[in-house]
Amino acid sequence: MIEDNEWQSKEKKKELETAKAELEKLNVAWREHQAEITRLNTELEAANEAHRETTIALNANRANQTLLEREITGLDQTATEMKREQAIQELESKQADFWDVVEARMALLIDELNSGLTGFDDDPKDAKEIVAQLKENEGGVNFGEPWITIRQHRQFYQQSIRKICEKRVDEKPISPDEKQARINLIDRLLRDPALVRYWG
Repeated sequence: MIEDNEWQSKEKKKELETAKAELEKLNVAWREHQAEITRLNTELEAANEAHRETTIALNANRANQTLLEREITGLDQTATEMKREQAIQELESKQADFWDVVEARMALLIDELNSGLTGFDDDPKDAKEIVAQLKENEGGVNFGEPWITIRQHRQFYQQSIRKICEKRVDEKPISPDEKQARINLIDRLLRDPALVRYWG
């Protein structure tokens, strides 16, 4: 039995030596793997940091792009509105002046008033002279009638012209009533009792 125990002890020592050698190999492999894990973790941290920086840059770029798109849209819209306004103003500038239309309508009303009447032209009225007098007085510091009415109708006339010029520039149809509105304004003004006394 002693021999048996000695033999078993020798075998166990051999096993222990084999286990120690295997343990040393495993420790080396473990350290290598641990070093690889540490290296990979460092690379992963660097990759995560690079990803975070790229995400921040990407988001900033997207925000900047959105802002630029809004600015471009705003600038384009403003440019379109400015071109439209310029076209309207150019078209408005080509239209007959308020006083020119007043003179033409007054001359027509004077002719209509005397139409078919013979021997009633004792004191013929000249629309050009009357309009020149009205224009001079309206441009001064006169308040009261008929100057307030003239100023109001001049403003309404300009609004009427503006409205049909806007429609023309916007390529919308303009009805005969809309075109006639400016003339109706002038005729209403000229038929105001405070003004009839000048030409009637």
